[in-house]
Amino acid sequence: MKFLLFGALIASQMSFADDTYDAVLAHLSGIEETPTQAELQALGDGVETALIAIAQDDQQPRSKRGRAIVALGYFPSSDSRVVVEGALQGEDNYMARKACYAIGAGWGTDAVPLLTNALQADNVHTREAAAVVLGTVGGDNARSV
Repeated sequence: MKFLLFGALIASQMSFADDTYDAVLAHLSGIEETPTQAELQALGDGVETALIAIAQDDQQPRSKRGRAIVALGYFPSSDSRVVVEGALQGEDNYMARKACYAIGAGWGTDAVPLLTNALQADNVHTREAAAVVLGTVGGDNARSV
């Protein structure tokens, strides 16, 4: 619910230009790879807001929304964290897995508690993603989980 309410808030306050949204969307059109942080930052202001909007837009293909979730890891603001953590806790296992990667990319060692909780997910792929990411961000603390 928190995830959906935040989406409505963002949608009502979109401050990015349509060309930024379209440019970000074009960068998310790859087959599997998420654009790099440098590629997205080169697009200028409004990228994070566009990524949030894309991640929450059910009209966009799931693959693009998933890549938007991963890319939000490059922008670990409180707004992005709400969206990514909402995806981690949501019912869509694909988005939860993508959220694991975003959290690992942007949260640093603060990711450990969230990813440790994700190890209890019902979906094996979400658990696997959490374990892989924990191994890269958590250091010795994660290995003892």
